[in-house]
Amino acid sequence: MSAENSKVKSTKREIVKNIAIIFLVIMLILTFFSNTIMNYSLAEVSTQMVESGTIQTRVSGTGVVAAVDPYNVIVEDTRVISGVAVKVGDTVNEGDVLYYLQDEESEELVKARQELEDLKLAYDKAVITAGITNAERLEIESGNMPSIGDYQLLVENRSTSSADAQKLVDEYTNQVADLQKKIASTEVKTVDTTNENNAIYNATVNVNNIKAQLSMLETTMNQKKDILENTDKADPNYAQREAEYNEALAKWTDMDNKRIAAETELANANAALAAKTGNNQNAAQVGALQAQLAVAQANLDAAKTNLEAINTGNTAYIKEVTDKLDIRKAYTDMLNKQAEVAKMEAKATGATITSPVAGTINTLNYVSGQKTVAGEPAAVIRIDGKGFTTSIPVNDRQARSVKVGDEVTLTDSWRFNDVTVNLVSITPDRNSTTGGKLLNFNLSGESVYDGMSINLSVGQKSSSYEMVVPNIAVREDVNGKYVLKIESKSTPLGTRYSAVRVNVEVLASDDKMTAIQGDIAQWDYVLTNSSKIVEPGDSVRLP
Repeated sequence: MSAENSKVKSTKREIVKNIAIIFLVIMLILTFFSNTIMNYSLAEVSTQMVESGTIQTRVSGTGVVAAVDPYNVIVEDTRVISGVAVKVGDTVNEGDVLYYLQDEESEELVKARQELEDLKLAYDKAVITAGITNAERLEIESGNMPSIGDYQLLVENRSTSSADAQKLVDEYTNQVADLQKKIASTEVKTVDTTNENNAIYNATVNVNNIKAQLSMLETTMNQKKDILENTDKADPNYAQREAEYNEALAKWTDMDNKRIAAETELANANAALAAKTGNNQNAAQVGALQAQLAVAQANLDAAKTNLEAINTGNTAYIKEVTDKLDIRKAYTDMLNKQAEVAKMEAKATGATITSPVAGTINTLNYVSGQKTVAGEPAAVIRIDGKGFTTSIPVNDRQARSVKVGDEVTLTDSWRFNDVTVNLVSITPDRNSTTGGKLLNFNLSGESVYDGMSINLSVGQKSSSYEMVVPNIAVREDVNGKYVLKIESKSTPLGTRYSAVRVNVEVLASDDKMTAIQGDIAQWDYVLTNSSKIVEPGDSVRLP
């Protein structure tokens, strides 16, 4: 048992020894490789040394030149070009020939002739439909129609007559109703006065009809009188208008004589009725009321007839006036189209396209044999005294580095020694999705032409600074701009690196580098790129 116990104990010691050896090996491995293991969990960073350098604040770019406010020479009709009299770059004066055209009728002329025929037909139809006399048609064509003001005055007078006639109808309507009430309330034996009342009614109707006709004749006579008084005696229409007035006056006088005779007849009818009812006081009273009713009813009927006649006349007169105005419009449209056709016919032979301004030919859109397109430019001319313009798109930071008035130079200045360029404005770039800007320039010089590409550089001259870092090294948050300085620290397990925040002030920048100032020195290293996000205070590893 003793030997066996010794063997078991020896085995246990071997196991414990092996376990200890394994533990010591593991600890040794962890000790020697802990730095490497930890480094693989850290962000790998790239750095750049802070050093002195030069900041170039000039902005360069290429722009396409365009003429300022070029003049487009528009062709009015479709014609075939028979020859081109100028070439691009030529200087032309106002009236100089640009193109020669073939002798032929344009499509627009053919169309205009058809439109003229349509207008003539429309005018003829308007004359026939309106039913005007030949004298009235000649008056319209000669332009001797009354003015719109005269027409308006006559329409207003007719409206007043209609209103007065309506008042008379209302007045007689009230009279009839009042008399009917009085007769109904009077109880009395009366003699038969039917014939006498009928005679009074008929006589009253006759008088009122004559008065209505007399009123219409008086209106016509006054209109003719107004037209005659507004016509100069030297006017060729004066004699005709004087004859029309005299005729209207004679008709009115004849009708007035008829009125006098009719009123006498009415008085006799009233006397006959009075004689028949004079022996009975009540009968006389009723007869008198009936006579008044007959007169009132006759007056009402006459007033209604007169009102209807006036309104019908007013409607007819307004239609007559509007018809004449429509005819005059149709006649004027026809004359205008005749003039247009005549002008186009005159251009059908020996025609040219000339320059309406003085300047330099920028573009010629046609060659011999081509057909022009109506309404489109045949040539583009840069007007004398007006220069050129171009624009360069830049980002917002570049735009802030320059200002209007900064010096502008041409990259190929030896080719364009006569060209002057000025930065005139900085405006938003509507085509940019990132808030970019446009640098806008004015150019002048004989070497400049429309459509050319030109390389420009604008901004202040280069400046030297003590501390310069790449643009990507400068960061910004709510507390301002800063850089992450890489600091090192020695440990038993090796050198450790960390990113430390340093607040800085940006002095200047260009496309690549930024000049800074802060608690940092030359030969320090700043973080530029990293394999993952790095915050101030984080440990990092170098490549």
